[in-house]
Amino acid sequence: MLTDKQQKLLSGGAPRLGESAENCVKRFEESAEVFETPCGDGNLIWHKWGEGEPILMFHGNHGSWSHWIRNIPVLSQHYAVYCSDAPGLGDSALPPEPYSLDGIIDALALGIKQIVPADAKMHVVGFSYGSATAANTAWRFVDRVKTLTMCASARLTATAEVKRDLRSWRRLETQEERWEAHKHNLKQMMICKPEIVDDLAVYLQNWNAPRARIRTKEFIPRDSLLKALIAIKHIPIRNIWGTGDAFYPHFLNSKEELIDGNNINLDLKIIDQVGHWSPYEASEQVNEWLLEWFRLYD
Repeated sequence: MLTDKQQKLLSGGAPRLGESAENCVKRFEESAEVFETPCGDGNLIWHKWGEGEPILMFHGNHGSWSHWIRNIPVLSQHYAVYCSDAPGLGDSALPPEPYSLDGIIDALALGIKQIVPADAKMHVVGFSYGSATAANTAWRFVDRVKTLTMCASARLTATAEVKRDLRSWRRLETQEERWEAHKHNLKQMMICKPEIVDDLAVYLQNWNAPRARIRTKEFIPRDSLLKALIAIKHIPIRNIWGTGDAFYPHFLNSKEELIDGNNINLDLKIIDQVGHWSPYEASEQVNEWLLEWFRLYD
């Protein structure tokens, strides 16, 4: 449930008609309640929208809370939506050294204990890399988790290698060149339909990517998601994929061994011709499936 102020600020879509991407992000930030909890030598940053039963939402790599910008207005009408910036990403501090999955989950778990009511049951949602943080966080709070939903969970494949023609943006001299590189990369790895790669999508990529200060694939084992799912397979787990996601064929090829072979019951939802960032590209469908799933177990 939203306050009147939040309802006013979040209405009209992302972005509103004629609204710049920068102003759209500012509007969402203005509507949020912001929390800081310990992380390494600094703080973990959380944004919260709405009141009610909590949803914990974990974004993808090189991202921030803004990966959920088209889901927050809908979900927060019914739930309290908590979005962290993961350690070392967005505005959050680096995790403690040496970097590890346990160190990241420790920081997230401490934050949850500090800002989410202790008696509250939770829905947990992850996108891409956030599927691993979501599942491992759910493992820590397994007695309090109602459901787990994963979108584009690339770690549920036997390979991390997919063919993508990506452009390096870090050494480009002008903002215009970097913008075009991010736009190209979004089309290659994140979004299937070119018309969805709008100014907001490119702005978010341009805003988030330079703030990514850790490379999680260098220290988080690829099987970390699978191990968590095996441990929590008794809870309801939904898995959303777009057929245009470069990882989707690899998921299908790995499913019999990794999922069926470990007796993990995934409620699979497939969206035709949608890429990796389905919460953005197909937000209406993803929002519908999330609310449907939550209500089954509320």
